Formats: sequence, C-alpha cells, structure tokens
Amino acid sequence: MTIDQPMTHDQERLARQAGNHLCRAGQFLIQRGIAPALAEVLVLAALAEADPLSLSPDQQAEVERLRPSVRGIPIPDPPLAVVHFLAESGLAAGPASGLLRLPSELVWLMDFLTAGEMGWAYCPFSLSLQSAIMATRRYESVIFQDAPLTAALMEALLALFPAFDVWEGDILAHGAAIPSRPMDCVISAGPLAHRVTPARTLCTVASEGSVTSNGELVRLDLLAGSRPRRLAALVSWGFLAAGRKLESLFKASLLGAGVLDAVIQLPVNLIPGTRWNPALLVLDAERDADAPVRLLDASEGFHDLLKERSTQARLKGWREVADLLREGRSDRVRLLGGQALVQADCDITPRRHVRDVAPTPKEAETTPLRLLAHGIRGQAWPGARRLAPGETVPEEHLFLEAAIRDIETDGLLRRPVKGLVYSGALSEAQRSQVLRPGDILFCCKGAVGKVALAPEDCGPNWIPSQSFQVLRPRDGADPICLFHQLRSREIQEHIARLVTGGTVPQIKTADMGDLPVPTLSPEEAERIRSSHTEILSLSQTIRQLEKRRDLLLKDMVG
Repeated sequence: MTIDQPMTHDQERLARQAGNHLCRAGQFLIQRGIAPALAEVLVLAALAEADPLSLSPDQQAEVERLRPSVRGIPIPDPPLAVVHFLAESGLAAGPASGLLRLPSELVWLMDFLTAGEMGWAYCPFSLSLQSAIMATRRYESVIFQDAPLTAALMEALLALFPAFDVWEGDILAHGAAIPSRPMDCVISAGPLAHRVTPARTLCTVASEGSVTSNGELVRLDLLAGSRPRRLAALVSWGFLAAGRKLESLFKASLLGAGVLDAVIQLPVNLIPGTRWNPALLVLDAERDADAPVRLLDASEGFHDLLKERSTQARLKGWREVADLLREGRSDRVRLLGGQALVQADCDITPRRHVRDVAPTPKEAETTPLRLLAHGIRGQAWPGARRLAPGETVPEEHLFLEAAIRDIETDGLLRRPVKGLVYSGALSEAQRSQVLRPGDILFCCKGAVGKVALAPEDCGPNWIPSQSFQVLRPRDGADPICLFHQLRSREIQEHIARLVTGGTVPQIKTADMGDLPVPTLSPEEAERIRSSHTEILSLSQTIRQLEKRRDLLLKDMVG
C-alpha cells in the first residue's frame, strides 16, 4: 500500500487550537442549560452557512447569538478542526451526549492509513462520522451511512462540507446492501459488541454453517466483500485472536487473497465510554498478494492518560505509529507471510508475534512449561450453587472456590472466601480440580499471569475458579522453584506479550504451555528454596504482629 505523509505538525497544532475554541463555545451553551449533544449541533450550525436549519426559534436564536464569536475563530482546515471539536466535546459532555466519539488522534491515524485522492469514500456506522468528515479533505465524494442523523446536524455538516453526503439505513439490522458502486476507500468504526438478529449468512466464507449473529464479523464480512481498494476497520483485540470456526475462516480468506496489509494493536481504554480494546485492520486490494503482512504492536508506549488517576488513554504517539508502519523496521513490527499466519491458527494479534524474548542468557537452557507441569483448567460445576450467608451444610458438600482476592502478598493461597454447595458425586475431572499442596494456580483470564501456590495446609475441598489453570508439577519438578520462576520479571514480561482478548484479557493454553522456563542449577534452586522458607517465616511474623495490633486497638477503645 502506498502511504502518504501524515499531516504536518503545524496543521495538527492549528486544528487543536481551532477545535478547542469551538469546544469553549459549546461549553458556553451547556452552561446555559442546553444538552451537550444539542450544543454540538448549534456550534456546527453557527460555523456553517446553513440557513434555514431545522431548529426551533429558540435554537435559531442561540445560533445567531453564537455565530459572530464562532466566525471569529481562525479555522484554516475545517475538517481537522471539526474532528477535534467532536472528539473533545464528546469527552467533556460524557455519556449524557448520547454519542460515542473517537479520539481525534485515532481518526487522523485512520485517515493516514487510507490516504488517497479523488474517487469516493464510504464510512458506515455512527463511530465513522468523524472519519467521514476527515475524508472530505481527500475524496470527491464521501458517504456516511447509519441510523438517521438529526436534521439540524445533517444540514450543518452538508453546508460545511460539500463532499459530504448521508445515506440512511442500519446496515446490520436491516440487511441493507453495500453499494454496488466501486469504492476507493472504506473507513469503518463500530458498532461495538453488537449482535445481529436474525443471524446473517456470510458472503466471504463459503462453507457449511456460515451463519452468525456476531455483529463484528458480519460488519467486516459486508465491507470486505465489497472489495474496496483500501479499507481501515476498527476491530477488537478479541477478533484478532478469535479461533472460532467462522472468524478463522474469514481471516484465512483475507490472508489467502493477499489483501490483508497491516494489523495495528492499539492501547486499551482508548475509546471514551467503552471498555473495548481496539485494533486496526488494514486491507489493500492493490498490494502484492505475496507481500508479508505488517503486524505492529502499539499497545504500549504510544499513549498517556487524559487525567491523573484516570484509566482513559490518549494516543499521543500516532505519528510514531504511522512512521513505524511505513518504515517496517522496528522491534515492534513483525513481517509475516499469509501462510505463516494461517498456520498460527489465524491469530493475527501483533502482541503475540512481536515478542521481545525474555532477557535470559543465550546459552541458558529452557524447558517448556508443559513439560514441567500438567495443566488442569478450572471449570464450572453444573448443579453447584453459592453458599448463602449464614448457611450451614454437610462438610462433604461444601467446596471453597479460589479467586484472585484469595492470594496473599507473598503469593500463597489463603483459605478461599467463596463457598459452593455441591451434593452430587464427583466425576474424575472434578476430582482432578481439587487442589493439593504444591499446586500452582496460574490466572489465564482477567489478571493474566497472576500466580499462587497452594500451601501445605491446603484444605481438601479447595477448588479453582474458571479464571485459573492449575499447574500440577510433574515428577522431578520443584513446585516452589517453578512458582517463583513464574513470578519473575522476565517470565511475566514474556506472558504480557502473549495476552490476547478484547474486553477480557486472556492467554491461550498452547501459548502458556510453550512458556520457556530457565533450567536452574542446584545452587540456584537451593537459594530459591531457602529464600522461600525465610519469606514464610516473615509472613507468619507479620500476621502475628497484625493480630497483636488489632487487639491493642480494640482494647484502647474498650
């Protein structure tokens, strides 16, 4: 794919300044009691030459009042300024606006990935509105399609951007056909976590059972099936790693056709108002079909937090992301052929393939984790119910389910808090899940990489939750040494590179089994065991001191 230079620093700076001025105008209206979403429309109406707009007399009066100050704002590049205004005003307004917004940096990156000239661009779904506005800078015609915009907003946008047009129709809900007219560019974001009812038949996957209600897969299937010259689509981390039949077949069809050009894994918490972890899928119908796919891990190091003590991320390094993708030479970029990705179970997660090998000496020997421990996945027990507060049941029917909160600071598993009542006969699989002293609990979903060691006084009715994989050391493997090795910085960094998943981080069983565990010398193993014994002694002393402190505090107040 031919990638142009991104917009200049001066263009971005002026766009931010103008967008922030427009935001202040919107805040002025919000302070006067106008709803955030309507305030955005009124600012755009004041900026546009649209007359008359579909507004009430009172709203028209607000526009006229606002228009002189808005027109006094220098806006050398209206699309850039409006994109930033919509992003920032959405953040200021919060969920009350009723509209999700993409960060302007992400919109600018998607524009860079689909840069073209002339022709027309198609931007379906509500989160693509900013991309449609951005595309008016490059394309003769830009079609935005989704549920109807308000008449006032539509008129303002049509007045501001002559290349912009709106087609009504919910593509996923109503099955509206993708336009048959050849498209030069498709830029698509959202909808997020959408289900399609009734289920739809996929057009790019020719196989039995190609019917799905997965909205993300249906959306991508519709767009890829239209064969645009260029496509940039926002997808979830979960889709990249998904190994279910239809997702794998769909990704294999893209890889087999040679149209998948790049995959960019983006930081978590990037889209305000959602817990959706995003990535970008880039297709190019004109690329060399035998060229490798560029996998770029931008999930770390390219963002900061919007506010102190906030989890909301901002893509501060979008230019660096663009440069790395264009140059293709970095420890964050991996070039892999389509066939190699198909053989990797169609897992196109950059983080999985762009691995910084744990910094162990090259001459150090390692052993895969699966050869050191037998893995047993925690499973739900059909028929089991949660123990009610104050309830007593026969001891043989009570089981305690270990969770993350039951792990002490030193990594030992304490007596689990959650009780389950199960009165049925235990199957062989259930018996194998009952914890034994020396078992290692490895969290494979959620807080991936967290480990705990079942203590010597482990109860005969302790079981793991579904988030854990029980690692039962094989003959010859030392559970104490293996436990501390899994907690080491080197292996934890390696685990972090293998994490996949969308909303819920997880690690694949095969990847976990392949973890390279360094072989210890007898001296190193003895040092770990000795330190472990000392840690247990210190932990016991700390618990005794804490108990004494609590008694003193209780006696002080009677």
